[in-house]
Amino acid sequence: MVVKTQKNPKLKWLWVCLGVLLVSCGGTGLPAGCPPACGGVNLQGRKLDEVNLAGANLNRAILTSSSLQGANLANANLAGAELSHVNLIYADLRNAILTDAVLRGANLTAAQVAGADFSGADLSEAVLTRLDLTEVNLTAVTLNKARLVGVKLWGVDLSGAQMVGANLAG
Repeated sequence: MVVKTQKNPKLKWLWVCLGVLLVSCGGTGLPAGCPPACGGVNLQGRKLDEVNLAGANLNRAILTSSSLQGANLANANLAGAELSHVNLIYADLRNAILTDAVLRGANLTAAQVAGADFSGADLSEAVLTRLDLTEVNLTAVTLNKARLVGVKLWGVDLSGAQMVGANLAG
């Protein structure tokens, strides 16, 4: 019994040091220098909820299956980024550049997208519920089997867009 009590303080010290190390690393799992320079970085499967990446360069970044719920990506450059199956619920994508990005199966429910450029992006099977797309560039976008329930599309230029099997209810 005495031996266990003597070892516990050492174990507690080890756990405290480990906790301090994790906190000092920021806890976001982002590499050094990101943001702002995150171009081509692999963040696949990361939990980055509510992270601030406003204005970051995420050109060609890999974010497949990551969670960015409530994240601030306003004015970010996500051109050519891989965002398949990403959780972007309530994310701020205002004025973000998403040209030629792959967002297959992504969930953008209630995201803020005013001024965003999705031209040439692949949003097949994406969930775009309750979005106001009236100020969004959607030229040549792919929306096959996308869920666009309750979306505002008044006056949006959809030239070159593909929408085979898309759900436009409401």
